[in-house]
Amino acid sequence: MMNIPLLREGEKADLTCSAPFPCPETPNITWWIRTRGGNITYLKDNITPSTSKSLYLSTLTLTPTSDDHNATVGCNVSYGSKLISTNRTLNVTYIFMNQASVGSVTITTVTKEHAGVYSCMRTFQNKTLNASITLNIICK
Repeated sequence: MMNIPLLREGEKADLTCSAPFPCPETPNITWWIRTRGGNITYLKDNITPSTSKSLYLSTLTLTPTSDDHNATVGCNVSYGSKLISTNRTLNVTYIFMNQASVGSVTITTVTKEHAGVYSCMRTFQNKTLNASITLNIICK
C-alpha cells in the first residue's frame, strides 16, 4: 500500500509504502521513479524504514519539482522470492508566481518598421517561460 500526500513544487513531502507485519521474513522495500520520458531511477536516499504494530513502513522524503508532474513513483516489497509492486502517478501542483504580474508594450503611432516578432521572457526559481507574438503591419 502506498500513501502520497498533496504534492507542491519545492515543498518536502513524505510518501509512505507499507507491508503487513508480522511475517515470517522481514520485507525488503525499494522505491523507484519513472520520468515522463520513461527513464527509471531506483531511489536510495531520503528513505526511512520503521515499523508499527501491524506494518513495516518505508518513508520516502521527496521535494518535487514541476518536472516530476505526471512521473510515476513505485514501491517494490519483496519477501524472499515473492515480489509485490505498486505505483502511482505524481500530481505536482506548481505555481509560476504567487502574484500575477503584467508586462506590456505600447506603440502609439504604428509604422511598417514596427512589424516583427515581439518576445518576453520570465525567469522564476531557475525556470524560464517565453512568449512571443508576430506583429504584421498591413498598409492600405
